[in-house]
Amino acid sequence: MKKQIPKDLDLCEEEHKRIEEELRKEEELLFEKQKKRRALEGELETESEKLKKYQRQLFEIKDNKEYQALLHEIAGEKEKISRLEEEILILLEEIDECSNSLEHAKQRAEEGKNRCREKKSELERKTEILKEELIVREDERKRVLARMKPDLLASYERIRKGRGGVAVVTLDAGTCPGCFTALPPQFVNEVRKGSQILTCEHCGRILIWRADE
Repeated sequence: MKKQIPKDLDLCEEEHKRIEEELRKEEELLFEKQKKRRALEGELETESEKLKKYQRQLFEIKDNKEYQALLHEIAGEKEKISRLEEEILILLEEIDECSNSLEHAKQRAEEGKNRCREKKSELERKTEILKEELIVREDERKRVLARMKPDLLASYERIRKGRGGVAVVTLDAGTCPGCFTALPPQFVNEVRKGSQILTCEHCGRILIWRADE
C-alpha cells in the first residue's frame, strides 16, 4: 500500500498534465483562428478601399478603353471581396466552435484539478495512517525481537538483510509467497502445525501459516 501511493500520485499528476496540455492546444487553435480572422479582415478592408477608389475614378475617366479596363478592375475587386467575406464567415463559425471547445476544455481542466486535489488529499491521509501504523508495527517488532533467542534473532536478521527486508512470509496453500516456489505437501503440513521454525528451501525465508486457515 505504501509503495502504491507514489504511483497513484504520479497517475494523478499525469492526468492533470494531460488535461492542461489539451487546454493549451485548444487555446492555441483559437488564437491562430482569431489571428487569421484579423488578417482576412485587414485584407478585406484594403480591398474595399481599392473598390471605392476605382468606383470614384469611374466618374473622372473620359476614355472608353480606360473606362472598360477600370470596370474589369472593379469586377475583380468585388470577386476578391466576396471571397474574403465568405472565408471570414466560415472562419467565424470555426472560431465559435473553438470557443465552445475551449470552454469545455476549461471545465474539464477545473474538474480534473478538483479530482487531483481530492485524490492527493486522500493519499496524504492514507500516508499519515500508514505512518502511524508503521510506528505501531515497528514497536511491536522491537518487542518481539527482544524476546527472541540470540541465535534465532541472528538468523532472522541475516535472512531479512538478504531478502530485501522481508524475512517472514505467510504461506498461502502450497506456494511460498516470497519466491513463488511450489512446496511439498508434507512440508506444508509441517508449517501448518507450527511446532518448529521452517524456512523455504529456495529463498530461505521463514514460513508461517495463515491464522485463519
